[in-house]
Amino acid sequence: MSLVFLFIVLTDKTCHTVPMILVTNSCFVGISFTFILFWMIMFTLYNDLQQIYYQDLFCNFREMNKHVTLVNRLLRAKKELKMVFRIVILISICLILGIPYTIFVLMRFFTLPPEYHFRIAVTFIEMRV
Repeated sequence: MSLVFLFIVLTDKTCHTVPMILVTNSCFVGISFTFILFWMIMFTLYNDLQQIYYQDLFCNFREMNKHVTLVNRLLRAKKELKMVFRIVILISICLILGIPYTIFVLMRFFTLPPEYHFRIAVTFIEMRV
């Protein structure tokens, strides 16, 4: 059917418009795909009938890929552990330097805090930033 349509478009001058060229392009791609698929089926059938087995050319690469993947996983795990360790250190520093501010805020509810207590507390907060 596509071949008939292609023949009509090629021979008839009134069909030489942009939409018809786009449709013709789609028909040509369909025919090309059909021929390629047919060739692959014939090649596979020929190999099956002749019992021809080709060595897997990518066998060595697949084996290397397994080793590389393991190494990449180990390296990524090391980097993630280092990142978690640094995050824990940063959170610990923020908590330790935030304790004076918390103490001054809680002290304000129960007793009279020292003069300029907010300045002292803010100094610790600025140190952690």
